[in-house]
Amino acid sequence: MNSLFTDLRYAVRGLRKSPGYTSLCVLTLALGIGANGAIFSLVDRLMLRPLPFAQPDRLALAYMTNGGSSGNAAPDRLPWSYPKFEAFAHAQGVFAQLAPFVSDSINLTGAGAPERLEMEMVGPDYFHLLGVPPVIGRGFGGADAKAGGPVVAMVGEGLWRRRFGGDESILGRTLHLGRVPVTVVGVVPAGFHGLTGEAEVWVPVTAASTLWYPEALSEEHNHFLEVVGRLRPGVSRQQLESEMERIGKVVAAAFPVPAQIDDGSVWGAGGVPLAEARRDPFVRRALVVLLAAVGAVLPIACANLAGLATARAASRRRDVAVRLAVGASGGRLVRMAMLESVVLALAGAVAGLVPAVALVRGLTAMRPEALGAWGVRSTELHDLAGATVDWRVATFCGVVALLTSIVFGLGPALASRRLQVVDDLRKGGASLAGGAGHGRRSGRRPAGSLLVAGQLAVATVLLMGAGLLMRSLWALQRVPVGVRTEHVLTFAVTPADGAYGENTAGPFHERLLERLRALPGVESAALGTCVPAAGESGCNSTRVMSVDAVAVPRESAPAVGWHKVSPDYFRALGVPLRAGRTFDARDRDGSRRVVILNETAARRLFPRGDAVGHRVQLGTMGLNGEQHGEIVGVVADVRYRRLQDEPRLEAYLPDAQVTLAGSTAFLRTTGDPLALVPAVRAAVQSVDRDLPIYRVRTMKEQLGFALSKARFGSLLLLVFAALAMGLAAVGVYGVLSQSVDARRREIGLRLAVGAAAREVEGLVLRQGMQMALAGTLAGVALSLAAGGVLRSLLFGVPARDPSTLAATAVLLLGVALLACLLPARRAARLDPTLLLRQE
Repeated sequence: MNSLFTDLRYAVRGLRKSPGYTSLCVLTLALGIGANGAIFSLVDRLMLRPLPFAQPDRLALAYMTNGGSSGNAAPDRLPWSYPKFEAFAHAQGVFAQLAPFVSDSINLTGAGAPERLEMEMVGPDYFHLLGVPPVIGRGFGGADAKAGGPVVAMVGEGLWRRRFGGDESILGRTLHLGRVPVTVVGVVPAGFHGLTGEAEVWVPVTAASTLWYPEALSEEHNHFLEVVGRLRPGVSRQQLESEMERIGKVVAAAFPVPAQIDDGSVWGAGGVPLAEARRDPFVRRALVVLLAAVGAVLPIACANLAGLATARAASRRRDVAVRLAVGASGGRLVRMAMLESVVLALAGAVAGLVPAVALVRGLTAMRPEALGAWGVRSTELHDLAGATVDWRVATFCGVVALLTSIVFGLGPALASRRLQVVDDLRKGGASLAGGAGHGRRSGRRPAGSLLVAGQLAVATVLLMGAGLLMRSLWALQRVPVGVRTEHVLTFAVTPADGAYGENTAGPFHERLLERLRALPGVESAALGTCVPAAGESGCNSTRVMSVDAVAVPRESAPAVGWHKVSPDYFRALGVPLRAGRTFDARDRDGSRRVVILNETAARRLFPRGDAVGHRVQLGTMGLNGEQHGEIVGVVADVRYRRLQDEPRLEAYLPDAQVTLAGSTAFLRTTGDPLALVPAVRAAVQSVDRDLPIYRVRTMKEQLGFALSKARFGSLLLLVFAALAMGLAAVGVYGVLSQSVDARRREIGLRLAVGAAAREVEGLVLRQGMQMALAGTLAGVALSLAAGGVLRSLLFGVPARDPSTLAATAVLLLGVALLACLLPARRAARLDPTLLLRQE
């Protein structure tokens, strides 16, 4: 042990004497290990850790299935209706407990300012089944499950502290969800947001008949309930699947589909472990691929470090030879070399925690819309929010560091046992060149040159991909959305169910718009159902059923997005009018039904360009039972879905002729839109004091969300490309440093016979740039061959764009040149007198 600690102190002292070498190694390891640690943190949080519930391996999700009678396609997974759930609960024998649940958003009132909350309606066993006890109060009991009776609620701890200051007197307090009074009976622990991932308030599932409508629980084919259950001890997955198949047949027989809606599909039931159902397969695959991609960086780092370690070993040949001469064993020398590698690796692991923390915080701090664009669901967003660099990640980094130290340190360490003691002592300092006996090899290309060229090729491919994605992002940012995004504020307002019926929704909107227009700094105010650049969700769709009373064949009926808008909608968003007029006071309930089309719809339905004055029938949507509407105007195209997609057919219906109370408001302002938010909230509540506003953002923010997927992909690939480029630069430096050390005698002779310093510098630069050029050209060839891989992710730029290729090559060669300069200048400054004296 004494000798071990002595060797450890020697390793630390030796590294302190070589700060350049030590810093370079630690930086390389920090980048490689830190990136792997960050991705492992996400994988650990989303895939490896068990669900935060009691005995999560015994939890399963039960669902209904509906598939074609042919059985060729996999059946769809569907929720249960309440009568079918009761039949399932009575017939099943594999679950010890069952709990239905469903999510909804609702207005919270009676506790200060109204607020829009996510709510779960759950069965009485829901919290006990999951092992989530209340912080204070109680959970739901059998008495709470009575339909039509008083409604009780549990609130999340975050809501409890945010709205009620953590006051325990909340128990027994009456709040209002929508317009229904509810009594608070308990507080749910912090961090639990329900199985849907966003809930802040919970009510019994039987409250659906009060909060929604009386028939919600009695409709046999109203499928809205998810069901979670705890399996009985000893029940296997095969038994679960067999039992659910049996139950599916029982339920299907008990609730036959009415003939008028029977499409011939086969109904059944199935079950799957909750952990499997909760994790999106796309996210799992993406994380595994990401971890593999980041893991591939470590071999590059190890190769670079091995080259640096070899160069360092070459510079210490005489020191090692002296130790062998005075009796040091080969094993002791290997141990000393490996201890130095271990010290470097552990230092790199500690330093790697810094980029790991930064990467994890950066990813978890991203807006949900950005991650949602990559398939991360709300349940996973809350899991991801808890990702951190904890002891598990630190342990992972430590294990990776130790393995890395073995990989890059073992070769140079074993090479120290093969030294020729007498030759190295006789050559003295000249042994740094490998001795005269190595003269034949001094002109050869270093062994690491091929590896470094490969690293540069990989870096070229990654940089090329990042460059294409960045250009694609730039092109997306220049896509015309169809609206003027400057100085526009948007927010959603959704009255409680039943608050405004057919005859009151119109007057309510008129009063609301009147208050909003009266605000200082508001140029125009409007209501609509769809937000431009809203992503994949877009707006409601229907089909054109007839044009001028001529039916359109069902198979060729074009899909149309439909919008309910107020008269100032086009003015508030700055949508140009192309023909006819926009909506005005004439377009009221009871008057002639009218429609406005966008340019794409007008061209498709009326190729001659005379859309105004014709009539269209739009499925069964809106228009208060009258499906036909006269076209009174044509407006410019607006992209409501992905920016990459071409504008689709859109139809606008006047707000006063459509009986929908929920809307999104659009305000065009003269100044900062967000500065108006307090005044806007006050104006809305002056119309309805129980009406909250939510999803408050500017149109520029909305456009930013639409670009989040492209921005995230570009940034991610750019980070990996920069990492690969940095490691490749380290590799170039390491190989050239090793080459300079191996050719010190040759360089000394050149300088002694009159070679100029810049000639020696040019010699080393040429060697390095030849290596860099070979790697870059190979990377360009690989980029051209693999260009099609990114084609589906690009917009407005070809997958084999010459200018991006050229810029990538120039950038990499520039970085390689910088990496070559230090070894070249060191070679040019060698003292030939000292080298010849050492001979």
